[in-house]
Amino acid sequence: MTTTRWLLNNLLQTRKRAARTAVLCVLIGAVVGCGRKSPDLMTLTNSYDSPATLCQRVLVALAACDTLALETIRITRFEHDSILVPHMPIGKDTTGHKDLALAWYMLEQRNIKGIRRALADYGGQRFELVSVKFNRPEEKYGHLIVHKGTEVRVRDAAGEEMVLGIFGSILEQDGRYKLVSIRD
Repeated sequence: MTTTRWLLNNLLQTRKRAARTAVLCVLIGAVVGCGRKSPDLMTLTNSYDSPATLCQRVLVALAACDTLALETIRITRFEHDSILVPHMPIGKDTTGHKDLALAWYMLEQRNIKGIRRALADYGGQRFELVSVKFNRPEEKYGHLIVHKGTEVRVRDAAGEEMVLGIFGSILEQDGRYKLVSIRD
């Protein structure tokens, strides 16, 4: 085989590999792209059918001193970045990732402190849920509603009623509820 023929053959093989790779990349991109949903179509994971059910789940986690349960009851970074923030004024800002990362970091730090405080103050105690109400106006962002000023009234083991001051904002999406924050 001559050198010229060998070079042409290798060039042809290289182009075929490049073409196969390009086709594969396009197909993978199409599959991944088709799997992505717009923020309007994504749903909250581990959400609850009412604020009362959500708050009752928090009370069960507190009684069990279950840190992991308290963490899964609140929104995840994915939900924050992909569902909540795109509908908020901060999400309309095209400067993007630095503000989004900072907003998540600040929320996460408050939540970590809030979980620690809640467990220190109320961990291991059993409470009966009396009522849930919101004392501040709700904020609507597209099909999302952020309920603020959450007041959860409970009854302790001695029968005394009190407001449990650990609940922050609650996110509602299509009749499903999840904690945004736990007060620190």
